[in-house]
Amino acid sequence: MLRNVEVKEELDALKQQQTADLYLDTNDILKEYVKQATASFGDVLDYKVYEEVLTDEERTPSGH
Repeated sequence: MLRNVEVKEELDALKQQQTADLYLDTNDILKEYVKQATASFGDVLDYKVYEEVLTDEERTPSGH
């Protein structure tokens, strides 16, 4: 029975430590919102831009 008490106490201590490690305050949350608000698609996407000439059935470029 003593072992079960020791295990429970150890689990409680670990749970308290985990809670302390995950603690966030309002400044942490605000910083994350600012980071998201000021991000651009270029920060998260890798894309390439290229030009494509559209042609009609006779291979004439559109608009000519």
